[in-house]
Amino acid sequence: MARAKSAKPAKSRTTAKKPSVAEPIAIVGIGVCLASLKSLQQLFAGLSDDLEAAFVIAVRQQDGLTTATLFGAVKDQSALPVKIAKNGERLRAGQVYVGGPDDLVTITDGHIE
Repeated sequence: MARAKSAKPAKSRTTAKKPSVAEPIAIVGIGVCLASLKSLQQLFAGLSDDLEAAFVIAVRQQDGLTTATLFGAVKDQSALPVKIAKNGERLRAGQVYVGGPDDLVTITDGHIE
């Protein structure tokens, strides 16, 4: 009696697209104060999540606006991921980085310093 071969599932001709961790084609720096926070929220609410730019936001004046408040306000409105800027971190496309009022955020060779 012949044994039936077990059927193997057909291999898919399409491969799953891996998310790219691309370097940004542009870096957009934005200074914000309490008076301009609403405008900043409107800006990020209108941006799509497929942009090839990195955004670096700094608190320009401390008139009641904290890094935590800025972070939450942008994160609530943005389709882009938002994070606190960290020393040595490589900038990535489609990412928002938030620095505080006491931070001097500089960019060297694609990294936050």
